[in-house]
Amino acid sequence: MISGVDHRVPVAARPAFENVATVAHTFCREYLNDEYAQLSVMLTAKLARKRPSPLLRGDRRIWASAVIYALGRVN
Repeated sequence: MISGVDHRVPVAARPAFENVATVAHTFCREYLNDEYAQLSVMLTAKLARKRPSPLLRGDRRIWASAVIYALGRVN
């Protein structure tokens, strides 16, 4: 699902990206729609590419909910 697509995520941030993106993607597909699911993965990849990646700190479930909240807020 998420790992099959190349998002150009650095190797050091890849485990955090996989975890956060999977949680956000699963939530969006279950409670929202596919567009939110795709956008949540794209936004998580963007965060993972930042140097240093903020995804490496804190609880990854909180990062997933922050990504979903930010997408909903912008929409």
